[in-house]
Amino acid sequence: MTVDASLAQRLRDWRRWPETFGRVTNTHHYVPQIDGLRFLAIAQVVLYHAALRGQRAADPAAMPDGGWFAWLPNGIAGVELFFFISGYIIAYLFLTGRPPRLRAFYLRRVSRLEPPYILTVLICFAAFASVGGNVGPSPALRHADATTPLWKNLLASLFYLHGTMFAASPRVNPPLWTLEIEIQFYLLAPFIIGAYTVVRRTGARAVIATGAVLATLVLQALLDPFARTHYSLAAHLFPFLLGIAVSDWAARRRPFAAPAAAWADAALAIGLLLFVAGSMLFYVRLGSIGRASVLLCRGAAIVLIYLGAARGIRGRRWLGNRWIALVGGACYSIYLLHVPLLQIASRVMLGPIDWSGRPALAVAAVYLFVLPVVVIGCMLFYVTVERPCMNRDWPRALARRLRLIGARR
Repeated sequence: MTVDASLAQRLRDWRRWPETFGRVTNTHHYVPQIDGLRFLAIAQVVLYHAALRGQRAADPAAMPDGGWFAWLPNGIAGVELFFFISGYIIAYLFLTGRPPRLRAFYLRRVSRLEPPYILTVLICFAAFASVGGNVGPSPALRHADATTPLWKNLLASLFYLHGTMFAASPRVNPPLWTLEIEIQFYLLAPFIIGAYTVVRRTGARAVIATGAVLATLVLQALLDPFARTHYSLAAHLFPFLLGIAVSDWAARRRPFAAPAAAWADAALAIGLLLFVAGSMLFYVRLGSIGRASVLLCRGAAIVLIYLGAARGIRGRRWLGNRWIALVGGACYSIYLLHVPLLQIASRVMLGPIDWSGRPALAVAAVYLFVLPVVVIGCMLFYVTVERPCMNRDWPRALARRLRLIGARR
């Protein structure tokens, strides 16, 4: 049976998709609720960007910081939840058992993340260039000057330097600015966590950890989110450190193995309310104290949601649902491709209809008709491109296959 036939057979057995296409792990400690948290993060980001396409179908010149749309839950809380999960997962590697060697840690990040990322950037560049670099009004964050040669934007994005070089979101795929922040964290994570392990041996670990998290919260609040510093790790270190601190607590308390409790479901409900509320003030120009308060709200929301996922009776069941975990496990592919696919699908599917003066109806149409197509496209990319890269040994397997092909010739 060929590879294509095998894939087709697995696709036909849709009831087993969560088991067949779930996240590939190289350890025996898979926790589906963590993918449930990823589902929450990607859902908020995608729903926001989908609504933006509906808004622009009704008014091509509309900007997200104007009118009622400015009060929709922004994707920023979902981004910060992603940052929290990254800090949590990577810290868990170093704080439990034998820490990975630096070479193995960095190579794993490269083999796992680079192939889907590079392919996405190249596809987006080709699509962007084919339409002359004009895809409509700029979203919320400032983009690179349109007079900049597109190849420079491409190279900057390929090396995760677009924000650093241009103080702007990547021109060919704006949401990829967050992956540039992730890469900055990955480069420094072993050293940040190494310093934390020194601290955790002292009797004042809780005090020092709390102080470090609050210090990064204050730093992030002091930095204007619309300024150049927006594209630096310093402006987003708070959720990463929060994830490291919670990971240290989880390594000692093992919350996912503890008995479920009703109080954790209450924590989940409160956390979800704060999660949404804390993302509705993104476009409100607040001072440093106001920004710190909103950050504290979102940080508290993330911790409460985590506790609900780890200890809640319903929280464990809902966020550990195999279909929720499947989509959450594919969040990287969805994040990479959802905006380009939304842009194309919304133009094709909504273009023939005049939505002028009916933004709410246009948003509903995007949610009902465009979004399912986009999710299917992202999931196919996940199955065919990203998921194979989850296997730690895929470079060796590919090398063996190429040698066999060469020998046959």
